Amino acid sequence: MLIDLKSDKDWTLILTSQTYVTTFDPQNTKDLYGGFNYKADKDVARATMTVERLPYTVDQLMWWFTDVTPTGGTMRIAWERMTASVPFKLLQ
Repeated sequence: MLIDLKSDKDWTLILTSQTYVTTFDPQNTKDLYGGFNYKADKDVARATMTVERLPYTVDQLMWWFTDVTPTGGTMRIAWERMTASVPFKLLQ
């Protein structure tokens, strides 16, 4: 999963099938490391996120879910003075 931060108000959640590695190797141009080697053709889904400025600072990156029902909910993230959310639906 990636989040494309184009600007303070334009974020995109990206679900990718690309293999992710936890150690950077400059010789490895195939696997994803952070944002390095990202390949758009491996995207499974993309969703525009709703972005808002917070009146307080979040010191650590936070992820959580709200409005959860048996069929979906909202995924939220917050960091520094920004929060972003995206609704989701479960396939049945």
